[in-house]
Amino acid sequence: MNNIHNFLKTVDYSNYEYQYSVQIMERLQEKRPELNRVVEEIDRIIIANRKVVGGHVDYSLNEIITEKKANLNRLNNVLDGGGDDRSSIIEWGAEIVKLIGVQNTFFTRLQLQMTQESFLRHVTAEHTTTIKYLIDLGRSLLIEIIR
Repeated sequence: MNNIHNFLKTVDYSNYEYQYSVQIMERLQEKRPELNRVVEEIDRIIIANRKVVGGHVDYSLNEIITEKKANLNRLNNVLDGGGDDRSSIIEWGAEIVKLIGVQNTFFTRLQLQMTQESFLRHVTAEHTTTIKYLIDLGRSLLIEIIR
């Protein structure tokens, strides 16, 4: 047990962090077009139905759309502006993981909004089902990026 404890004290995790960060950046680059399409399609459906939803739900949905797009832009900027030295890549990898968590939170908030009676009353069952599918697809993409 003492040997394991000593080993863990001396392990250099920076190599692992670097390799994981590179993998995350590569996966995000690969999944970015599909993730962008998912977010755009969710936004399109919500915007098409905003006329009839109204009130607090409309305000909340608009807030979610705005924050979700801003977060997605931050993710895209990380890829486009990432440095190529080791410490920058590790830093960008950590930032990507954080932003993916934020993006997942937006999907959760949207999912909660969809359970509101005022949302369900005004949005077609087809659109509700499509948004649920897109949220699941978006989450799957996020998991694939950080796995």
